[in-house]
Amino acid sequence: MIDKIHDIVLSDRRIKVCEIAEATGISQVTMLSILHEKLGVKKVSARWVPRLLSMENKRNCVINSEAALELFCRNPDKFLHRYITVDDTQIPYYAPET
Repeated sequence: MIDKIHDIVLSDRRIKVCEIAEATGISQVTMLSILHEKLGVKKVSARWVPRLLSMENKRNCVINSEAALELFCRNPDKFLHRYITVDDTQIPYYAPET
């Protein structure tokens, strides 16, 4: 059943929980539990997206951090004047389909 729900969410990321519950015959409470706990997805801007970073995203973060550290080690003063920092909030890449 979890695989079926996963396929439904991947086929239409804008689907509502009540629509998935109707299609599978499972209550909405159980559906939310499966989506959040078993599949690890959450609703972001009316679209279901993975909550955790993929291995590729993690690898890119490490590569970018190592490159920034190398630039800092070469010339700390110049680096600090050019480098822009923000808080550690991670914003997933999102490309609207419509």
